[in-house]
Amino acid sequence: VTSHITELTKYHTPSVPCTGIHRSSCTSNAPTEGAFNRGIDTLRQLLLEARNIARQKGKDILYSSPEDLFRKLLCDIRERLRAIFALSCEDNVSLFPSGTDAELMPTLLAIARAQSAKGRSSQVMSIITAAGEVGSGTLQASTGQDFAKRLPSGRIPDGGCIF
Repeated sequence: VTSHITELTKYHTPSVPCTGIHRSSCTSNAPTEGAFNRGIDTLRQLLLEARNIARQKGKDILYSSPEDLFRKLLCDIRERLRAIFALSCEDNVSLFPSGTDAELMPTLLAIARAQSAKGRSSQVMSIITAAGEVGSGTLQASTGQDFAKRLPSGRIPDGGCIF
């Protein structure tokens, strides 16, 4: 989402390629021409597959839903990362839309491990350093609290624990 006045995102970056040097961060960067075109190609592929899926209801097709295609694209990203970093298939690669969302995963794993630990303490302690650098909702996410203004379901969170 960009401002209609500045044409910049809330992170002060443009959403389209542009020449020159621009402000950027680990959260948001001005896209290169190549990255922008790859994004456009991916959107076109998703739209074409969605149309194809709608036309082919009941027939044997490669993807049965846009979600299947999206999962395939995520798998492709994971495999490319495995190749770049020489990771095995046993190494998990998790992708998150933000640093704040990424902070939620260790908390979820710690809680799951603590609850399965029979006869041992089931408390979880989360230590975050430089929380302001990770994401605006990092502290809430790391303690299992709602951190977004709106949930993916569309519901507005009540600010309570999400577990």
